[in-house]
Amino acid sequence: MRKVIALVVIMACAMSMMAQEVLEKDVLVLKNNTKVECLIQEVSNSQIKYYKLSLPNGPMFIEEVENIVAIMYRDGSVQTYENYTNPETMRKDPSIAAQYEDGEVAPKVAFQVNLELGAQFAVNRFKIENEKYDFPSGGCDLDVSLGARLTQLVFVGAGLGFHTEFANTYLKVSGEKYPIDMKIYTLPIYVDARVYIPNTSIVTPYFLVDLGGYVPIVTSGEIQNKSGGVYNFKAEASGGFYMQLGWGMEIKRFQMSIGYRMHTTDDALGHYGFIKFGARLGRNVAQYKK
Repeated sequence: MRKVIALVVIMACAMSMMAQEVLEKDVLVLKNNTKVECLIQEVSNSQIKYYKLSLPNGPMFIEEVENIVAIMYRDGSVQTYENYTNPETMRKDPSIAAQYEDGEVAPKVAFQVNLELGAQFAVNRFKIENEKYDFPSGGCDLDVSLGARLTQLVFVGAGLGFHTEFANTYLKVSGEKYPIDMKIYTLPIYVDARVYIPNTSIVTPYFLVDLGGYVPIVTSGEIQNKSGGVYNFKAEASGGFYMQLGWGMEIKRFQMSIGYRMHTTDDALGHYGFIKFGARLGRNVAQYKK
């Protein structure tokens, strides 16, 4: 009888120890809202190694930290990875690694300012009283855009520019040509969007799309007559639609872009090519959201 009682006591103690062991577990909370009950063996900056609770002796499973929201440890402590940036991403982009210590998280939204100087050039054509005139022109640009990198790959901001355009053409009256010098200053206001192409080099290419409108500041010129006299005038002009499409690349904080620019006038379209050089102020990366 005593042997039976002793055996019962031993079995009860063993079951109690087993139950206690089962309750001592870790929990991984994944981004897809899945909870994994496990026994964590190793935690690094990029991976979590663990045994499943149902297989405490193996095999060992591995989960990438970028897929994890939080770890609830068996001692009651919690470690979160809500703003985590993969160290491998930092390694591939030296400009990112220079901004963060190993294991430090990157912000979800990274604000930045783009300052750009450039030039525009065009040969447009306009029509006056059934006569068509070529309108070659060129000028300088200053553009500033303020916005945020919503992900590693997308920047969206508000842009404001100051564009100058100088043109030399002529009017034909009764078979005579009269040279005209034009000066045009405009103020474009637009949404600046850039889509970056992921790569492993220090050069980051991107596509540029700007949409908005413009306000004419000054449209003036002078006409020379046959006797050498000059007639100065100012033309009334209204604003219109403004668009830029281009391709660029960013090397650390320096930028270069080329592309096509268009804006509407009262009765015509203006077509331009442009090239711009600039610099970025602010961090260039935020957490990538799938």
